[in-house]
Amino acid sequence: MNVLDIKVLRDLWSMRVQVLSIAMLVAAGVAVFVMSVSNYRALVGAMEGHYRYERFADLFAGMTRAPLVIANRLREIDGIGIVEPRVAKPVRIVREDTNLPISGRIISLPAEGQPLLNRLHLVQGRWPDPLHPEEVIINAAYAEARAVRMGESIDVVLNGRLQDFRVVGSALSPEFVFATRSAVPLPDDRNYVVLWAAEDAVASAFDMKGAFNDVAMTLAPKASLAPVLDEVDRLLAPYGEPEPTIAAISPRTAFLKTSWRSRRH
Repeated sequence: MNVLDIKVLRDLWSMRVQVLSIAMLVAAGVAVFVMSVSNYRALVGAMEGHYRYERFADLFAGMTRAPLVIANRLREIDGIGIVEPRVAKPVRIVREDTNLPISGRIISLPAEGQPLLNRLHLVQGRWPDPLHPEEVIINAAYAEARAVRMGESIDVVLNGRLQDFRVVGSALSPEFVFATRSAVPLPDDRNYVVLWAAEDAVASAFDMKGAFNDVAMTLAPKASLAPVLDEVDRLLAPYGEPEPTIAAISPRTAFLKTSWRSRRH
């Protein structure tokens, strides 16, 4: 050991408190980094598992009105997986206990069972009876904010006509992690509601029998996104500009929907 080595050791020993403090600080930083990475991976895994289990769609498109046969043509596009056409329209809610405007969106449900995509998780209540088209499910956040009871009636303005529905359940949806009006960045659970009703009831109210104005889709494994979007745009172009819709919030597909919606507008 030469003189310089001895000097370094003596200097380190004389500053042992400072050196120990720095070492502990570095160790704490490494520990926090490792913990943060582990938590991030766990959250990403949980998110992907949730969206996979709830069959969250990869792509959404809106149009004015398209015949159901177009859904079959969408299914034939190379790179498209599941295609689920539906009727989705903005509505207004009338309540006697408030003067504030309450907006909403009503979405059609298949005649039987869960949708193929964007499956609902019932928080309370039950699934609507196909024999009772007046029954609806509402999003759980609005139900909690407004203390809506199961069996309570809800007055909805559909296409200019007031219609009375009966709430039979509240649900969570991967499509509406939080629900808000277009161009409003923050949720307003007391003044915005999402309703899911029988397909026949929604289609009849908006003259959509045999047609749809909204579609949810998944991408096939290893599909190239750009050609798929171009083909979907080409196919839907004759059926009108998309109406303002509520974008589903998903870190997995937010960029895809944001960039595509801006193109379609």
